[in-house]
Amino acid sequence: MKTFWTILLTFALAGVCRAQAEPGMTITRVLPDKLLYDTGEPVNVAVTVSNSTTAVQQGELRVRLEWEMDEGLALGSQAVNLQPKEEKTLTFTWPKSTQVLGTGAYVELLQDGKMVSAAHDFFNVVDPADAMRVSLQGGTGNINPKALDRSLYLNMYELSGWGGGTINWMNPSGDAWPGAYSWVTRENLKALCDNPYGIKILAYVISFTQQISGERFSVREPDRFLFDENGMIYTFAFDLKDDAVKHRATRAPGVRGASAYTAAPDWTQERNLYYWADEILKSAREFGWHGIRFDGDPSFIAAESCEYYNTEGRRFTLEEKHRLSNEANDKFKKYIKSKAPDFLLYYNGEPSLDKVSLDPTLGIHCSGGSVRGSEVTRDMVSTSNPYNRWDELYERFALNVELCRQNGGFYSAIIAHPWMHMGMESTQLAFATLFATGTQPWIGNRGNNLEEYDQLVVPYFKTMTRYSALFW
Repeated sequence: MKTFWTILLTFALAGVCRAQAEPGMTITRVLPDKLLYDTGEPVNVAVTVSNSTTAVQQGELRVRLEWEMDEGLALGSQAVNLQPKEEKTLTFTWPKSTQVLGTGAYVELLQDGKMVSAAHDFFNVVDPADAMRVSLQGGTGNINPKALDRSLYLNMYELSGWGGGTINWMNPSGDAWPGAYSWVTRENLKALCDNPYGIKILAYVISFTQQISGERFSVREPDRFLFDENGMIYTFAFDLKDDAVKHRATRAPGVRGASAYTAAPDWTQERNLYYWADEILKSAREFGWHGIRFDGDPSFIAAESCEYYNTEGRRFTLEEKHRLSNEANDKFKKYIKSKAPDFLLYYNGEPSLDKVSLDPTLGIHCSGGSVRGSEVTRDMVSTSNPYNRWDELYERFALNVELCRQNGGFYSAIIAHPWMHMGMESTQLAFATLFATGTQPWIGNRGNNLEEYDQLVVPYFKTMTRYSALFW
């Protein structure tokens, strides 16, 4: 574990990015063609040089890739000749990349043997199955592939509101369908997943049925679901009060609404596990998903206080719920990975429930480099939470990171837009705490907070892109 002050110093030093002499020939942009490369892919670094003078200028460009602290390789040099007021772009290529994680492309422009301009940009190279290790993740509901902004240094997105994601609807039919925020087209969804920047797209999925299609699914195949003591399909209605979403059990078998009829499948049935896994993999083949973000995995723990019954009318005990949740998650994950080894899995849940007892599914969730992320952290950084002390927040993050790493994975904090209720200064300290503990971020989309987002998120995420091998 890196020390807090060492990493703060790293951030303090990370702002130095360009050196220039008198106006003349200048490097105006360094741009690797991707943010995130799969190991073995070629890395192409485009370098743009401009001549602001009224005279012909000649010089030499030199490019070096560096990772860790000082390891790297030279990509060579190229002569550059510019006419007055001309701009030119030259490309340097690393033909076959290796897994070096965070990398900087450092460029120098020399004239008469002296450096007159320098600039750089950063990217990651990682094995596809290990991509969660360097994830700088955000959430978005925007299906338009043109909305992906490489300059934000987000290399992974969770796509919510895409119109699917439940056990009953992972593969919408037709060329377009209604999403939560706008109409979704098959063409745009495929283009988003096949974006040119190497950004990984995770589909939001939830382990319940939803909406009228879910109701029809449960009516058609009721024996796939859990039941209440009256022998009716166990459902959840979402009760919206005071801007807080609260779960309440309901005995009504068909509650309609915006998120209507969320029925709980019986995950002790292997056919349910493999049916949902096959639907997820079919959706990934069709649209190009790189992975999924669970909002509710194949388990019973999400509602462990509820009274579940199986098709024979036998109630599940709390001990059974934990044991069966482990078994269901283990079977589901092994099945997914046997079919698609590089498929990424992000699970929702707080690893340390009370700093003592552990979530029994943690080992299964984290195994193989998967991520366990917590929405609780959105409240941790607020002044109304008992974890509003920086030392306690640091300890909490550090504990979660250690628990996840011991189990073969990584810990992510879902913090959305903290600067909206904390202020920029406190949020900067929260970000430093997050990265200092080795926690990986999940940040809300840019939205309308352009200035705050660009001032806060971009410098941190850019620095983490370069030094990911040291932090993670």
